[in-house]
Amino acid sequence: MGRTAICVVFLGGLTSSVAVADNKDEPPIHFELGLNTRHFTAVEGTEGTAFRGENDPSTEANTAVSLGLRFTRWFPRNLYAGIEGEIGKLDAFDHSNLAAAYGLFGARHSMSFASLYVEMAAGQRSVRFGNGFEEERKLVAEPRVRGEMWLGPRVTLGAALGMTLGTRDVWMAGVYLGVHSLVWGKSQP
Repeated sequence: MGRTAICVVFLGGLTSSVAVADNKDEPPIHFELGLNTRHFTAVEGTEGTAFRGENDPSTEANTAVSLGLRFTRWFPRNLYAGIEGEIGKLDAFDHSNLAAAYGLFGARHSMSFASLYVEMAAGQRSVRFGNGFEEERKLVAEPRVRGEMWLGPRVTLGAALGMTLGTRDVWMAGVYLGVHSLVWGKSQP
């Protein structure tokens, strides 16, 4: 409960500190704070490892919960780019962690009080499955779809779905709260 309260206070302070002037010189930026869940599928071809009695948790299916922070800037033609950081923990292991840093590029389509997004997140993800296990670091590319709706003149609530493809599929789902520099209805650069 302590972390949640800190996040709410931080986001509330950020929302109140955003300038309320309707100024065309304001840059079209967007900050988001969200919670994600990730499901790591089992690595194929591990039957021989299990037969020898070696149990490697990095090859098994796992689930992680993480906190995501995003900062994006909108560009003409409904395009945007930005950065994202993610940090979390795997559910099944003590002393496990997940950390990632991504670059973002995408496009959006606004409809009345809602927007739909399609984006690519690319960067590095590190996962440690617990004490005594080496960290697994990989360069990843994750296509995502996102949707959000306006809760107020500068605040949105949204959801995201994505999947990292490779030797191990990683499914992602998340919800987030966003703060915009521009007022709703004037958010097109």
